[in-house]
Amino acid sequence: MPAAVSTAATARYDESSSGFVSNMLFLRKCVMEIESALPVCFRRSLRALHSAALPLLLISTLVVTSLAADLASAQTPLEARFHSPYSFADANGTESTRILVDHMLPISAWSFGLCHDSTILSVSSAIEGADLAQIRGGNGPDRHDIFIDAEGVRSYVVIDVTGVEVLPPGIGMEVLEIVYLPQPPPLPPLPPLPASTTIEFCETLGVPPVQNIATSGSDTIVSFFEPSTVILTNSSPLYILQIPALVSTYDLTSGYAEFFVRPTLVESTGTGAPVFGFRFGIRHPLGLFDVPLIDIVDPIAEFEAGQGIEFFDSNISPGGITLDVLFSTTVPTTIPFAQEVPLAAIQYVTTTPALQSVGTPVITPLRFDDTFVFQGVPIIGAVLVTPVGGTSTPVQIDGNVILLPDGEFIRGDCNLDGMIDLGDPLSTLQHLFVGGSPDCERACDANDDGLEDIGDAIYLLGFLFSGNPPPSAPNPDCGLDPTPDTQTCETHPSC
Repeated sequence: MPAAVSTAATARYDESSSGFVSNMLFLRKCVMEIESALPVCFRRSLRALHSAALPLLLISTLVVTSLAADLASAQTPLEARFHSPYSFADANGTESTRILVDHMLPISAWSFGLCHDSTILSVSSAIEGADLAQIRGGNGPDRHDIFIDAEGVRSYVVIDVTGVEVLPPGIGMEVLEIVYLPQPPPLPPLPPLPASTTIEFCETLGVPPVQNIATSGSDTIVSFFEPSTVILTNSSPLYILQIPALVSTYDLTSGYAEFFVRPTLVESTGTGAPVFGFRFGIRHPLGLFDVPLIDIVDPIAEFEAGQGIEFFDSNISPGGITLDVLFSTTVPTTIPFAQEVPLAAIQYVTTTPALQSVGTPVITPLRFDDTFVFQGVPIIGAVLVTPVGGTSTPVQIDGNVILLPDGEFIRGDCNLDGMIDLGDPLSTLQHLFVGGSPDCERACDANDDGLEDIGDAIYLLGFLFSGNPPPSAPNPDCGLDPTPDTQTCETHPSC
């Protein structure tokens, strides 16, 4: 299913009921502007009033666009991504679906609706995610309202009604946890429940309808709301073919990026039902990537070294790849998939000048495609070859690649003078306690934990005066960050 990208702008006062949330943002701004001119008692009264009245999403009208079906220009600027790994639903309610957010900017507030097919699933519970519950010293957000409807769940969050505290940038932060239950199996002659079902971010729940939207301060940020898959574990052995999500970087100057994608296969019941071979096609954004290499990886490569794979065929076109592998056509040789097994390593590189001078994080989709045509020949979807000459169609979980802009830098050189000395921890402390933002966040992350905090200054002081190890690469020479995170480096004069 295509994901939705939402963009919006803070609006003026809107008299329609659908503009309720943006009106709250408008009124909140007005209140905060006049508070400073009032006596303390009036300020406190006003703050109590607008905090109590503040609903959960301080945002405006939103514009929704779908990714183009052919992915021809799927190069989407990214500031926040709401998503969920594939999950399971069982009749005992022991499995949960985790809603995660990857965000490059601090987030002040958000709301979303998550819809499911009520003939297949129901919601047993929905609670605050573990990471969200730990913010603000373990107190969680100021406001988090969760509503369970017949066809979905709504979540409205305000981190701090005063606007001071935010959700800091991060990858994979859990903000909501939902337990789905499968509906009772229908009686014959009705068809059985499907092996899996899709949950999608939606704007049809509640009155007025919930908006899928997020803000940083008073600004609406570009947000990507990605559908997910729930697998019904009361189904018999079921194979799951997945393109894992990936975070990588691209060079700010050249726009060059290189990364490997490793599709995986697993059998959902854990029994390791065997597979003799597989076939699938993956479509990538036309004009954004080239694929110079497709290779087999362990443990399948180990199998190949020992006995030899009987048939291997890969094809690369400008818009996608296909891969066919058969372990043996004569001997019943199989590989168990009780755990996720990587099927291949597919190398992607950006085409010139696709990302030159873009300068912002982008998200690009990689999709299993049942209608992909290679050299005029249609690829008939993903197929697994199973024992006794049978075939099976796996559940297919698409993936996305997040590409973060990256320039060369020297880790630990926070003041950007080309060397690491006492000036660098002092520069870090100045950013933290006096104010200002570094021109190269990555350079100031001396301990490579993805944050700029007092730990970086302590790390540098230990290196300079206590004989502790130096900062990790890139150091002492300029280079790119081998451990991608949400930090950026706009400029480093010495590099």
